[in-house]
Amino acid sequence: MKVPQLSAEQRKMGICKAVRLRRERAAIKQKLRMGKLSLEQVISMDNEAVSKIKVIEILESLPKIGKLSARHIMEELEISPDRRIRGLGSRQREALLDYLDTRTRRSSSKKKRMKHGR
Repeated sequence: MKVPQLSAEQRKMGICKAVRLRRERAAIKQKLRMGKLSLEQVISMDNEAVSKIKVIEILESLPKIGKLSARHIMEELEISPDRRIRGLGSRQREALLDYLDTRTRRSSSKKKRMKHGR
């Protein structure tokens, strides 16, 4: 199949769109890092920028989850490392949210025990 020839204007529009989407993805990941967005909010977003972010990138953007933890979560939930948000099935989305919810509850109960000296 032959690649279509684009005019200079079409190429410029494509480049502008790509830059805009990259900036949107970066802003979403930054908001996740800062706690201004939750994973559930990001997963439920219906826009092109979010749909093309890899799940592993989203996990790595969450507070207290690094590259190793993100990889471990993906393996445990049997989600392909190349999977994008749009490509998650309903069961995978639910499993991911449940896993992180359980993890959050465990870490908050640990903090309470430490705070009270137990």
